[in-house]
Amino acid sequence: MGSTVNTVGYYCGRIGEGILGEPQNSLTNLAFIAAALWAFGQWRQGENRDPLILAAVLAGGAIGLGSVIFHSHPTPLTLQIDLWPIQIFGLGVIFLVAQRGFGLGLWGAGLAVLGFAAIRQLWVALLHPGLLGGGITHVPALVVLLGSGVILWRRGHPLGRALVGAAGLYVLALNARAADLMICDAFPWGTHWLWHLLTAGVVATLLHGLVRHGKARDDLHRY
Repeated sequence: MGSTVNTVGYYCGRIGEGILGEPQNSLTNLAFIAAALWAFGQWRQGENRDPLILAAVLAGGAIGLGSVIFHSHPTPLTLQIDLWPIQIFGLGVIFLVAQRGFGLGLWGAGLAVLGFAAIRQLWVALLHPGLLGGGITHVPALVVLLGSGVILWRRGHPLGRALVGAAGLYVLALNARAADLMICDAFPWGTHWLWHLLTAGVVATLLHGLVRHGKARDDLHRY
């Protein structure tokens, strides 16, 4: 009962039946919703009421909703409900960073997203998805966050600091996820709940950076 590794995932902490079978994993998803509400407040009060950034805020909140559904009733179907908001948010952030941080136009930013998606799929195909407690699939996103953040920071773009900060939290989150199954026998609740809290911090940091420093520039190339 302490793990779903043989059913639909690579995590520990299911200690009972029904929708409250893993309360620590379900309830910590509220952190994503809190992060999205906080970012929405910043977006509404600021001058940069960009609809694309609002879409990223909504996608960040949807991560929490999808994960609550999955951890309340883990099945192959609800796993997809959990995964899709994460993918949409991640690709959306890459698009916005490419456009707002690096000054790419619509087609350039779109190609950056497609390139990342292709590389990530190759990465996932080559490696066992259970490595790092399933966190191995997140490594490409971490590399892009850190690399983009360092480049933008060195260029003096304030969005760079947010990306580097988010990457730092991401590293901590991946360590928590990797430790989860290793300590499951001794600590049945595991550390997957800590993965939720830390990745909610990643989402909050990214949304804060985009709301504050992701304003579209008038001189962006259209293509």
